[in-house]
Amino acid sequence: MTERTVDNEAEQFLTIAEAAAYLRVHEQTVRRYVAADKLPVSRLPSGVMRLKRSDLDAMLAGGAA
Repeated sequence: MTERTVDNEAEQFLTIAEAAAYLRVHEQTVRRYVAADKLPVSRLPSGVMRLKRSDLDAMLAGGAA
C-alpha cells in the first residue's frame, strides 16, 4: 500500500468565519469579496463555501487571488 502525503499548508481550506479571522475582517466582508470575484471560492455539494488559505495570502500580499 502506498501512502499519500498532503502538504496541509498548501491544501488548507477555511470556512468563511476562519477566513474572516485570518484576514481580520467581518464575515460579511469575506462574502462581499467572494461576490465581487475578489476571492475564489469552492462550494461543497451542500452549498457551503470554502476558501484556500493561499488565495487569502495572495490577497493580503496585494496580488490577484
